Amino acid sequence: MHPVISAAVEDFSSFRTDPWGRLDRTVTSLVTQVFGGPAAVAEGRRLREVHRSIRGVGPHGSRYSALSAEPYAWTHLSNFDAALVMHDLFGNGLTPEQQRRLYAEWRQIGTTLGIPDRNLPADLDAFHYYVDEMTRLRLEHTRTSSDLLRMLALDDVPPPPSLPLARLLWPLARPLGRFMLRETTIGTLPPTAREKLGLQWSADRERRLRQFAAVVRATAPLVPERVRDYPMAYRAKQAARRYQALQRHG
Repeated sequence: MHPVISAAVEDFSSFRTDPWGRLDRTVTSLVTQVFGGPAAVAEGRRLREVHRSIRGVGPHGSRYSALSAEPYAWTHLSNFDAALVMHDLFGNGLTPEQQRRLYAEWRQIGTTLGIPDRNLPADLDAFHYYVDEMTRLRLEHTRTSSDLLRMLALDDVPPPPSLPLARLLWPLARPLGRFMLRETTIGTLPPTAREKLGLQWSADRERRLRQFAAVVRATAPLVPERVRDYPMAYRAKQAARRYQALQRHG
């Protein structure tokens, strides 16, 4: 919904023609930024180099660059906002201290990505104010945001090519995937963003989303971490536990 990001996605992204590949590349990059250690620094350099050539003319006729400070920072910071929302909905939430620590770490990742310190709100309170102001003043209903919402319904999206038996199971899996992607996205948007997009949200839909989240919270702990987590995240968590054990014993 940010006009510059929307224009760049419209002009350069393959999300319409290769949605699963685009999703996989995005998630791989984000996981590397968070859990990659030294690889995170290389990923930050790679992202800046990739985005250097992403420039053009936006929907209002002004020229844009994907590396402009505001949209580049918003891409990173909106991911943190989503992380907080998903922790509250599908996890046990984070304590205020955990939120502050996580935000400090997210700021550190931002500097690794080359975002100037002045474009990263100084603390968690400043971050929440920043998100509210960006949502109210800068985000727009764009053709790209409408197209993405339609794609989240999965009506014209092929099955993920990497999953075994995906084509056979896709007719059965699509309704659940639609709920997971589209309803979760719409239900977790700030009300101001939903209003700008012309989206309706009801108490009944909110209730169904909360019920779905409760099922996820109840069943997720039953799935082994090695299966539940992305491989790089799993390895990083195991390494952190080994380090903590060493610290406790000497």
